[in-house]
Amino acid sequence: MKSVSLIIPCKEKSSDGICKLLKSMTSWTAHPFEIIIIDSSETQVQIPEIFISFCKTRNIVFNHLYFQKKNFYPGHSRNIGLSHANSAYIAFLDVKTTPSNIWLSESLKLINKTNSLIVWGSTFYETNNKKEEIIRAATFGNLPIKTLPGSIIHRDVFIKCGNFIEKVRAGEDADWMKRCELYDINFANANESCNYSGLAGMSYLDVLKKWYRNYLSASFLPYISPHKDLYFYSISAILIVIAYNWNWFWLDWRLQDTFYLPNITKISILIILLIYIFLRGIYIPRKKGVEWSFLAPLNFIRITILSASIDFVKALAFLKSKITR
Repeated sequence: MKSVSLIIPCKEKSSDGICKLLKSMTSWTAHPFEIIIIDSSETQVQIPEIFISFCKTRNIVFNHLYFQKKNFYPGHSRNIGLSHANSAYIAFLDVKTTPSNIWLSESLKLINKTNSLIVWGSTFYETNNKKEEIIRAATFGNLPIKTLPGSIIHRDVFIKCGNFIEKVRAGEDADWMKRCELYDINFANANESCNYSGLAGMSYLDVLKKWYRNYLSASFLPYISPHKDLYFYSISAILIVIAYNWNWFWLDWRLQDTFYLPNITKISILIILLIYIFLRGIYIPRKKGVEWSFLAPLNFIRITILSASIDFVKALAFLKSKITR
């Protein structure tokens, strides 16, 4: 088995999340050489003594580093973890991302089999109720997605691709993964998925606040540029359609009420609206593994409304970043 250092950024209001993750590690079929927790919580999380004893009996090096700083983001935490890691391979997990018991052993077998420098993590987003299922359908989808948490990476990759950007609240992991694609690093995809429990208890308003905050913070990252361009082109196209047809209003203003819209404008807007509902309420969720039985008869409308709200706050975030930068 190859030597692995496991890095876990932690910024939590309580110790429950990290305790749950550490407890799950006692059942793993393979264990890392060392575990490094980078703790930036307002109050230092408490590590169970039983887990510290477990690490001692398994000869696992355990390092709990605490940094009480404002705006201490995941990229900064991971970079500090990298500077303290002593193994040839680096693994990453998040507090709310719990892998299967055979995650580490199977990923290491995959590295040996494929001679890969990276095994990308795979994360499935858990839900507990209807609201969380609507949120998942409008965002991550029902299929496991490729993520940095759950990944195992040879430390030489960081020499080639660099470290994580430290000053963004979110998106630094996707940015770094895109860099790896540009360098054409030899990789494999994990066979075992991790379960993410971060949707538990989220409201629709929480989702909108989080998406606005994250995309405002990450708006300057290179991998976001195509995303921003798509939003600006789409909005521009809609405005052009409305503006072009609005000319009919000025031709007929003496004969029509002030807020009258000609039929051509109504048809144009209706077509755009139907295309959007189909894409955001049906096509994209289906591509992400959402079942037909869940979409019908009315859930696709709820998904569309939430998706439209998310798109709106993302557009606001991009607009604000363009004005303020």
